[in-house]
Amino acid sequence: MRLFATSKISDLIITDSVFFVEVDNKHKAYITYTEKDNHFTLDHCEVPPSLRGKGVGREVVRKTFKYLREKDPSITIHCSYIKAMVDRLEL
Repeated sequence: MRLFATSKISDLIITDSVFFVEVDNKHKAYITYTEKDNHFTLDHCEVPPSLRGKGVGREVVRKTFKYLREKDPSITIHCSYIKAMVDRLEL
């Protein structure tokens, strides 16, 4: 089941420690991170249970890496889901 036909996923929103997207302006999927000297450590990805398996996690990872490519940082990934999506999407 895909989410995109009926729901709207926002652009990437960035705070001091979280990359996130909003789904239908009410649910958030996010990646927690730390950054120092243009080195990003991606710690964890979380998607609300009701949205799992619908492509939302993939979208937050894809949008995060699109943003990071523009900054050209070094990256460390601690989350197995993010690692799997990076490999699968060849990010």
